[in-house]
Amino acid sequence: MDHLIRNFPGTLTEGAQLAAGYEVKTSGRLIICGMGGSSIPGEFLALLKPEAVLWQNYDLPFDARVSDVVICISWSGNTAETISSFERAQTLGIETHVITKGGALAQKAQEKNIPIVILPQETFPARLGAGYMTGALFAMVGLEKELQFTSADSESTGKALAQKIDSKIPLLYGAGPIARMGVLWKMLFNENSKIPAFWNSFPVAAHNEVEALTPASKDKFIVLVLKHTENKDITALLAFLDKVGYTYEIISAPPGESLVQTALQSYIVGLWTSYWLAQQLQVDPLKNEQIEVFKQLKA
Repeated sequence: MDHLIRNFPGTLTEGAQLAAGYEVKTSGRLIICGMGGSSIPGEFLALLKPEAVLWQNYDLPFDARVSDVVICISWSGNTAETISSFERAQTLGIETHVITKGGALAQKAQEKNIPIVILPQETFPARLGAGYMTGALFAMVGLEKELQFTSADSESTGKALAQKIDSKIPLLYGAGPIARMGVLWKMLFNENSKIPAFWNSFPVAAHNEVEALTPASKDKFIVLVLKHTENKDITALLAFLDKVGYTYEIISAPPGESLVQTALQSYIVGLWTSYWLAQQLQVDPLKNEQIEVFKQLKA
């Protein structure tokens, strides 16, 4: 898996090349449909297009309309929720585009002559294929130049952070535009490291969650603070954690020429951290057996 993380920046470029020539424009909203690792491209795009709707459910938002554009992203092509969104878009007559490796979604798109980007037939999980999907999505909306960056050497940072997390449960907090990178870190801890992890953002967490950060629970958790710029809520959080005796680590967003590039660097650090934590805990970061059990129960 380590070589896949090192190649992540390259997959962004490859994904963008696969979507070269696409041009998606809309006078309405852009609705990005995707689940799990296939939702990651939408998270990055929302940093540049706050008006984009990230849809992680069956069907479509109740107010979806023909002036919108729907982009369905599914690494496997067999994600039930995303297929449901695709079918709803066709029923409503909404312009639709597809990004996938194949599967039922590709077949449906091809049958209806829906524009589709076919991704490389790799066997690794969607969270590691996020580079291909993100590159393709950004190229489709004309933003591929935003993905051109030189990746920082993040492996040593991730390995050191994994050692500090050890057997504790991560609580991820952030503020400002990259706060939702905590959502992606949580996903990586869940899927790669096989541990629970939780995320919240400030200022919302200041009105509820800090009440639960009592000295009695401090040995169970480690707080990971995703810091981008100076923020009074984050400053107060650090002072509060010192007061209640919680262990915490400040994860400063790696430098990037743009907000998206900074977020991508943060994601790579999260990949390395969850990978090395998986090695410590002696679990396979590529397998997702529990998810497969759940899918079988739902079928």
